[in-house]
Amino acid sequence: MGASPSYATEQAVGHQAAPQKVQARAFAGQARPQPQWGPNWKASQSKRGGKYVVTSVMGLDPERLNIFVKSLRRHSPDTHLVVFVEENTTHHLLEDNGAEVISFKMDENSALVLYRFELYKRYLGELLVRDSEAGVILTDSRDVLIQSDPFKEPLVQRLINEDAMLFSLEGGIAVGEVPLKAQPQNEHWIDTCFGPEMVKEMADAPISCAGITIGSVAAVHGYVTQLLATAYQDASSKCRKYGSDQAVHNYLLHYLGPRGRLTFPYLMRRNWDSPVHTAGYGWPIVIDRDGVYKRVNGSTPPIVHQYDRAFDATKIYMAMYPLREEEYRWEGPDCVKNLFLDTVNQCPPDAKAADAAAKAKQQPKAADQAAEDEVEEERQRQEQGKDAAAEVADPGDGGGDVRR
Repeated sequence: MGASPSYATEQAVGHQAAPQKVQARAFAGQARPQPQWGPNWKASQSKRGGKYVVTSVMGLDPERLNIFVKSLRRHSPDTHLVVFVEENTTHHLLEDNGAEVISFKMDENSALVLYRFELYKRYLGELLVRDSEAGVILTDSRDVLIQSDPFKEPLVQRLINEDAMLFSLEGGIAVGEVPLKAQPQNEHWIDTCFGPEMVKEMADAPISCAGITIGSVAAVHGYVTQLLATAYQDASSKCRKYGSDQAVHNYLLHYLGPRGRLTFPYLMRRNWDSPVHTAGYGWPIVIDRDGVYKRVNGSTPPIVHQYDRAFDATKIYMAMYPLREEEYRWEGPDCVKNLFLDTVNQCPPDAKAADAAAKAKQQPKAADQAAEDEVEEERQRQEQGKDAAAEVADPGDGGGDVRR
């Protein structure tokens, strides 16, 4: 095994090798079964040069999935969303947002992280026939946020035009690239699939995240095909069930790639220069007042993967993309005032308002009446005072002189 290549440059360009015919090796000497498609599957139709985002879900987390779907629809409404969903799973959220939903039965001997590529391979093979100019993004969905149309990025357009795909490295401006030897979980996956010698061989190689793959349909189909062949041929029998797509993905990039054994062209980008920002080690970041997720250098990535690593980010994006079971519709008010149209009901007089208005009109009259009553009372008091004084001065007929 040769020495690990240097990763000091901003990018590495893979050269296309001659296509190799590879026969997949089965665990029990039998051919691999084709994915079991659900009864509702239909091949989608598209125009040439279409934009496709392909993902898979198993055990829906509606609130997280809603962030992915709604943010994609907001920023790239004309992208064709394809979602593989395990059978007997409710998927109204996906259908309501125009997704092509394909049901599948899970292979009991596989983990979804690898089995999903079996599903993708067949779909991409058919897409390649009907739209060889398509651009494709394979992506996770639970922790992915879309902030702009990734297909409008110059780098993504270059990938599609050159029939290449992108490997995005993990890391960040604060920590730099993250080598395999610094991440025990990735070491474990490599060891499970390719053994301890390969762990040593790839120790200094920077980790690339397998969660999101971008490129032309031809390149992504070639990547998926070679990833599956590698998982069955070069990896151990434990890899399919207990391993990880991450291990095979990095084996392709860091072992087969430098040896010119990949069957597709590729580009490699550091995390802070990629259209995909993987947040696992990508700090520091800023989420501004409008909810825009930015790198500390001020750049705004079109796609954010693992946004939930920033603890409050999930709350922010759940608030930006709330999950509503039903649409809200308002038919307008029952009636309106001072709008005279045949189609609009005039509001009848409000009884309370009319009563208040009547009382308001009566208040001046009541005040005047009270003043008049007060004047009359004063006049009567004065008259009574005069009468009393007159009685004292003139006792009347029964008086006579008072003698002592």
